[in-house]
Amino acid sequence: MPALGVGQPAFDLVRDFEKAPRRFGEAWKFVKKLKQRHAELVEQSCDTLIADRGLDDTKLIELLWDDCGIKPVIGIRNLWKDGEETKLLDGQNNVVYDYQGNVYCYCMMTG
Repeated sequence: MPALGVGQPAFDLVRDFEKAPRRFGEAWKFVKKLKQRHAELVEQSCDTLIADRGLDDTKLIELLWDDCGIKPVIGIRNLWKDGEETKLLDGQNNVVYDYQGNVYCYCMMTG
């Protein structure tokens, strides 16, 4: 991938990133605007977007991957309201999973 050059388009891109929304639900609007204003830089220089789990939003993830070809690396939010760390898989005595989708199998003999 080509490196991002230092020039007016790159400066504008950095300035736009500084104005990026910090609230959940607005990031997809920002990415759409970024793609419109800096299409060439986005297409040539952006493989991956890394964000914290506050921006875990289906609309954003679909926009990044489907429309821009950018791989989103965004931690998933814990939407479990009951406070449990793991849940027992239905029909199993020794298989549990967590909100991130990790699955754990415990030995019935040793625990």
